[in-house]
Amino acid sequence: PGGPQAAFARASFEESTSNQMAIRAADAVIAEPGHRYNPLFLVGPSGVGKTHLLNAIGNELSARLGATGRVACVGAQVFIDELIVALQDGTIERFRARYRAADALLIDDVQFVGDKERTQEELFHVFNAWVGAKKQSGRTSDRAPAEIPDREARGR
Repeated sequence: PGGPQAAFARASFEESTSNQMAIRAADAVIAEPGHRYNPLFLVGPSGVGKTHLLNAIGNELSARLGATGRVACVGAQVFIDELIVALQDGTIERFRARYRAADALLIDDVQFVGDKERTQEELFHVFNAWVGAKKQSGRTSDRAPAEIPDREARGR
């Protein structure tokens, strides 16, 4: 899976009173990945910096992990499209292995999986495996988990 976009640095993220809690949570994730705020779920309207902060977390984690570490940072639509191809091609185990091999999985715009039952199922299994292995996961959404239509309760 793709990694974080280098243009989104933590140092360039603007702090204000409206995003202090998100920044503190992001810093806690960077300091101790897989321990606090796992999964990290950043919620807010479009344009407030969720994607920037998610990629900044990914870049910081990549720097901490070094050359051997792998941080997957993808948009939900990319995850969905790759899953569909894997299901059609019969390569679902390869798909799972690729994502599970990463040390962190950060998914942007997770609200797009709301009505996609199979995608929700795959995400649930990946996140479940990661939490148990103390690997960091993170998501962004323009809606709170409870507001995402058809979202399974176990994935909230």
